Amino acid sequence: MNYFNLDKQKLIIGFCLSIIFTICLPFVTVASAQNVTVSGKVVDVNNAPIMGVNIAVMGERRGVVSDLNGLFTIQADKGKVISFSCLGYKTRELPAAELTGGNIVLQDDASVLDELVVIGYGTKRKRDLTGSIASISSKDMESTPVKDVLTAMQGRVAGVQIISSSGAPG
Repeated sequence: MNYFNLDKQKLIIGFCLSIIFTICLPFVTVASAQNVTVSGKVVDVNNAPIMGVNIAVMGERRGVVSDLNGLFTIQADKGKVISFSCLGYKTRELPAAELTGGNIVLQDDASVLDELVVIGYGTKRKRDLTGSIASISSKDMESTPVKDVLTAMQGRVAGVQIISSSGAPG
């Protein structure tokens, strides 16, 4: 009978310990995934702010874009990596724990500038273009004595017709 009481005590102690462990486990998990606010300024090698930089937390669907002054603020776990990418600059990845609010310097990457073409209503990659693209330099348009830009464009590009919707000049 004494043997049975000893097993019963071990069973009760083990059960109590497992309940305590189960209750404390979420607190340990929350403490290990500390969310921090990361903020700073994205600049180029000349210390000029870069606007429109994509700032994303790697492995998550969380991201922001730097403002006109290159400033940003994003929430991330301390163990996560934050990626900084922008057209014309090399992508940079930094641990969130190392970002202390200072400047993030992006290096120029001139090799990617030839990949995009700005068209009348957006941008396209050169390899995705199927039609012809023509350009008019601003120097040619400045030397033409006309009242508006559309009239200056008339006759400079093949296949483009400029028509005034009203009969009024200018």
